[in-house]
Amino acid sequence: MPVGIAVGRFAWRWLADDFPIVYVPPAALLAVFAVAAIAIAIANALAAGPAHAATRIRPAEALRVE
Repeated sequence: MPVGIAVGRFAWRWLADDFPIVYVPPAALLAVFAVAAIAIAIANALAAGPAHAATRIRPAEALRVE
């Protein structure tokens, strides 16, 4: 998604330079990166509990039970 945004902005700037249009960069790019960073942080926070629980299990004992 970030690559698509970057390519789209580049293409629009390239087209805007050929026409009598004033290019104004949007502030949405910063919002997209902020939302992506927050989503990654939330996903890591939600995965911390199960990951911690998985570290308590000894693989040899768990496999021996099966």
